[in-house]
Amino acid sequence: MAPAGKLGRWQISGLATGFFLFLAYPPLDLGPIAWIALVPLLQGLRRASLKEGIWMGFASGFTFYLLVGCWFLTLVRYQHLVPLVYGLLAVYWAIPWAAFAVVALLVRRQALAPLLIAAAWVGSEYLRGLVSLGLSWPLLGSSQHNFLPALQVATLVGQYGPSFLVALGNAAIDAALSRRWIVAWCSGALAVGAFLWGATTMPAIVGELPVAAVFTDFSPQEKWNPASLGWMLSGLVSATEEAARGGAKLVVWPETALPVDLLGPLGIASELSTLARRLGIGLFGTALQEGKYNMVVSFDRDGTLRGRYDKTLPVPFVETHLVPGNRLSPLPSSLGPVGIAICWESMFPGVLYAHVRKGAILLAIVTNDAYVGRSGGARHHAVSSLLRAIETRRYVVHAANGSPSWIIDPYGRVIAAAGEGRTRYALARVSPRTEVTMAVRLGDTFPQICLAVALSAWFFLLPKVPLTGPGAGHTMISTSLQCL
Repeated sequence: MAPAGKLGRWQISGLATGFFLFLAYPPLDLGPIAWIALVPLLQGLRRASLKEGIWMGFASGFTFYLLVGCWFLTLVRYQHLVPLVYGLLAVYWAIPWAAFAVVALLVRRQALAPLLIAAAWVGSEYLRGLVSLGLSWPLLGSSQHNFLPALQVATLVGQYGPSFLVALGNAAIDAALSRRWIVAWCSGALAVGAFLWGATTMPAIVGELPVAAVFTDFSPQEKWNPASLGWMLSGLVSATEEAARGGAKLVVWPETALPVDLLGPLGIASELSTLARRLGIGLFGTALQEGKYNMVVSFDRDGTLRGRYDKTLPVPFVETHLVPGNRLSPLPSSLGPVGIAICWESMFPGVLYAHVRKGAILLAIVTNDAYVGRSGGARHHAVSSLLRAIETRRYVVHAANGSPSWIIDPYGRVIAAAGEGRTRYALARVSPRTEVTMAVRLGDTFPQICLAVALSAWFFLLPKVPLTGPGAGHTMISTSLQCL
């Protein structure tokens, strides 16, 4: 049995990092805390054994996910097993944290320790998002959504770039507290330099074409009740008409805006076609076709149905009834090809990267966040739209039910919003963009390199890990594993 002092050390380090990092995300949204949140864990690893390091990392991750995901409890009214399921997911997601802690423990005395620690963190985030239960949420870098210069590096290496930057800042502070001054100054200068570079790459821009994202606030009970069709459609039409009077050339509705089919003999596509033709606008209508196809349908300004996009990534366990789409390509519109992501898909940058590679000049993200009510969950989800804009340097039309609708510029700035007060649509001018960023070209190359670096450190340094604490000597891998 471990001595009380040792037990207290990993408990305190793990709980402190998990708690401080939770403060950096909604609902509190204290983003600057993320730059020091990993320091308790890194300091706790200074004299930790392999076993203690694993538990420190796991405790940090488990504490963090229990706190940051407490908004999941709002779903209890739909499924009573939500707390149990989320608790198990928190355990699952915390495992990569334990792996990160081991690598951080291995490399912290190396000359390039801060860079290796940042790479190990990115590698752990990448691992967490790989499999079916994986989720690229909430990334360390996404805590900086209120400090956009820190996110601009995402245009070079994708969503994991800001995470690398924040982890590097934490590692620099850890090095300073360990009195490794040269390492601390060099690492800190690199992090500050990247932040300043981001601040210089955000020019003021003015768009040319007015577009609108409709906001609705229909409860789940209302959305799936066909008897609600009349007043729901009336509200959508009214908001669309107002946006058209404001000059909108393209109007985007939130996910599954209607409780009935759009297509087929019983569909109401003709009504939407007539609306688009009467107003002279492009229109993206949405519905759950036949109860199993979550889709977006594009109508041209003359009422012509131009195309259809079906959601390709249903939410695991929740949307098992959906038939996933099999085509990742832009949706034709009156303004040009538009890349689409439906709700959960927006959390995975590869979806929109594929659209951009195929010529998307604009991105549209439609979502239904009414299930999580006014909790922080909707805010967590919306932050991914900011990252998708920065990574691709595209304007993003983010149309939501139950949470604010936004128009986002290519640098992550929200230039129009709806959802507060009586505003029923967000309207702003956008411009077609055709450049392909380095992030889109590289895809997941950067996190894969970081993972390879972390695994190399693990392989070469693990045989030298102290087994039980300071002065315990060195062990081989097999002996270390027997102690776990």
